[in-house]
Formats: sequence, C-alpha cells, structure tokens
Amino acid sequence: MTATYHVLSTPQLLREIFSWIDKDDGFSCEVGNDAEDAFLDSIVWDGLSSLSEIDWSNCPRTYYYYKKGVLLRCSLVNTLWWCEAIRFIWRRLGGPGHGNADDLLGCFAGFRDPCRKQFHANLVTRADLFIINEDNADIYDSLIQGVNFPNLQRLRLYCPKGRDYIPQLQCPSLKILKINPQYESEFGVPEYGLSQEQWDKVLCRISALFPALRTVKFLDYVRVWLGRWRTLRKTCRAWKLLMKTLLWKAQKLNNSDIKYCTP
Repeated sequence: MTATYHVLSTPQLLREIFSWIDKDDGFSCEVGNDAEDAFLDSIVWDGLSSLSEIDWSNCPRTYYYYKKGVLLRCSLVNTLWWCEAIRFIWRRLGGPGHGNADDLLGCFAGFRDPCRKQFHANLVTRADLFIINEDNADIYDSLIQGVNFPNLQRLRLYCPKGRDYIPQLQCPSLKILKINPQYESEFGVPEYGLSQEQWDKVLCRISALFPALRTVKFLDYVRVWLGRWRTLRKTCRAWKLLMKTLLWKAQKLNNSDIKYCTP
C-alpha cells in the first residue's frame, strides 16, 4: 500500500482534506463546454474590428461550479469518500452570494422520500432561510413536514419585502439567529422590507418556533413597535442575548433597552 493510497483511504485524513476544500468560499471553476469552444473556433477573428460585431446570442451559456461541486465529485469516487464528503456538502446550506433556490427549503424541494429528507437534515448545522408569502405556507410547510433538524444551530433569516411567514421548522438545537431585514437606502431615502405589523408577526413566529434561542442579531434597520421588544423580553425567556440591533430611526432606544441577558 502506497502512502498516497493510505491517505486517501483513511477517514480522518480525508476529513482534513475535505475541510480545507470546504473553507475555500472564493473557489470557482468553469465547466468544460465543447459547444462553446466550437462557437469560438468558428469566429474569423482576423476580420473583426470590434467584438460588438459578433452575434453573442448564439454563444452557449457558460457554467461554473464551486466548492460544493468539488465535494460532489469527490463523493462519487467510492463509498468511503461519499460518507465523508456528504457531511461537508450538507453542513452549510446557502452562504454568501446564494439565492433562495439554495436556502434550506430550496435544498429540500427535490426530495420525495421522507427518510432521505431526514438523513440529510441530520447533517445540517448552519443554513440560510428566506421567509415566504403566507399564501404559500402550506406548500412550503409540506416540504419539511415531519423533518427534524437536530443539529441545526445557526440560522440566517432573510426577510424580502412583503413576506412575513416563517415555515414550520423543527430545530430544537437552534442557538443563534441572524436576521437580514433587506433594508436599503438610496440618496438618504430609507426603504424597509417589512412593515411594523409584519415584523410583529415574524417576531412572534420566531419566539414560537425557536424556544431554545440564545442569541438574536439584526443585521440592519428594522421597523418594530417599541412595545414589541418589551413583550419579547417578558415572554422569550430562552433568548439569552439580543445583540446590537439597529431600529427604526423614529424609535430610538438606549443600548440598555435592546441588549439584555436572561436573569
């Protein structure tokens, strides 16, 4: 047995290799495309005075894969590699630059077998989640009905404009919740994603779904009734710390009002 073979067949060493791959958030690689190569070869470059003369509408689309694409290829090598790689593929759902198709609900939309859903749910430790329109609540709740996320400890919640329903998640170990209110400001004019009434619904939903929360952090300005924070402090005893919160400018609070610990 060669040293290379020994390394690539040892679970602990494979885990180290895959962990380094998983840390490379900036990696991207173009997928080989014979059709694109053929299109570029068909262009008579010597006769061109400008690239605008080329009809790029006929150029095949270029695709890229990222670190999870590398891990997915690793998982196809053999059973051992699959067992180790699958943990890193599913450990973090979403991430920088990803949309709602790659959030927690989007990743489970393709599963039909409840056992497969639960198998992959057991691997998730961090995830992104976009709140949805309440009119579609039944559809999205059905995607994760009966699925428990026992190891999910960190959740980033995105709150697009006009949506105020959080799907029926079961994650008893959730400790940290970061909320992106999708606030925007252009030329000094603020634009809030949700109204105060909608935030009331979202915050009440959070307290009902995630009783084990220890930390909540808002990543930008939100419009919330002053009384709502006081109510949360009384009813959400499991919230250990409400971190730095940027509130609606018309309802300024002192730091002592928005940072607290459970007695």
